[in-house]
Amino acid sequence: MYGLVGIFAGLSFHSIMIYAIGLGLFVDELTYLLIRGKNHKDNYSKISLLGTLFFAIIVFIFRKYFLFF
Repeated sequence: MYGLVGIFAGLSFHSIMIYAIGLGLFVDELTYLLIRGKNHKDNYSKISLLGTLFFAIIVFIFRKYFLFF
């Protein structure tokens, strides 16, 4: 989970760019983990892509609450 590492690195170094990249990577993999994807085809399934879109919209709506800087 490179996204979690990026989130924590961005928070500890007070870098909005590293934090944003980490959050994007985390959101991209979140649905794949929730559906317990096993292979590359699962990562590009309709449910995975819709879930990623859903989480991206949630992050966009609540973006001012995700910024800690």
